[in-house]
Amino acid sequence: AGARGRERAMGQLTFDDLLGAQGTPAARIDTCPDVPPWTELQKLAFEKEVLGLYLTGHPLARHQELMTSLRTCALAEVDGIPAGRAVLVCGQVAAVRSLTTKKGDRMAFLTLEDLTGSLDVVLFPEAYQRGKDTAVPERNIFIRGKVDSRDEKRSLIAQDVISFEDAPATLGRVVTITLDAKETTEQVLFALKRVLADHPGACPVNLIFRRNGKDKTLPLGPELGVNPGSAFLHEVNELLGGACARLHPTQPEEHAMVA
Repeated sequence: AGARGRERAMGQLTFDDLLGAQGTPAARIDTCPDVPPWTELQKLAFEKEVLGLYLTGHPLARHQELMTSLRTCALAEVDGIPAGRAVLVCGQVAAVRSLTTKKGDRMAFLTLEDLTGSLDVVLFPEAYQRGKDTAVPERNIFIRGKVDSRDEKRSLIAQDVISFEDAPATLGRVVTITLDAKETTEQVLFALKRVLADHPGACPVNLIFRRNGKDKTLPLGPELGVNPGSAFLHEVNELLGGACARLHPTQPEEHAMVA
C-alpha cells in the first residue's frame, strides 16, 4: 500500500487505479460540455471563417423565394442589361472598401454575391450616407441602382440599400397565393389561414384560384395582412407544394425588365 501511495504521489498509476478497488473498470468521467448542436447558419459561418468559402450550402439559399420575388434579375444576368437601366438586385456583401473623396465625403466600393455570381457596386457619398450601416460584410441586402459599364465590365451605381429584414415592407406591394381550385381542400385553406395568422403584418394578400386555365382573384381583408418575409413565403410554398406564393414589388416595371 505504501508503494502504491508513493507511485500516486509521483503521478504514476497502477492497474488497481485503472480497474478500481474491486477489480472492475473505474468509472469514466465525461468532461465534454453539454452544448446544443450548431444551427445551419452557424455551420456555414464557421465554414467561411476556416475555409474562406461556403462548402455545404449558402446563407442565401433560405431566402430564395424572397429574392426571386423582388429582384430584377440574378447578378450573373446583369451583363445582359443595357447601361443606364434601373435595376433591383440582391445578395450578400462579400467585401467593402470605403474611402474619402477630395471634398472630404465618404463613399464605398463593395462586392455583392448571390448564388449565380458577383457584382461590383459603387456607393457615392449620398447613397453611402444612407446605406453605410446596412452595407456591411456578410449582410444580406437589396440594392436599387443603375447599371454602369466601363471597360466592357458591368457594375452598379447604387441609389438605395435595403436589408433583407426591411425589404418585404419597403419593397413589397402585395402577396399573391395561387391555388388549384380543384385540388384545394377545406383542410388546406384552414392550414393556410394559420400560416397567415402566424405572420401578421400590413401587406395585403390576394388568393388566386386557378381552374381550367382561368384565374379568379379573391382579395383577403386587412385583418389577414402579412409580413411577407422569407419564412412566410417558404412556409406557404411548403404547405402548397410548389412556388405558389409570390411577393410583388412596389415598382413592377423594374422586375419586368429581364424576361
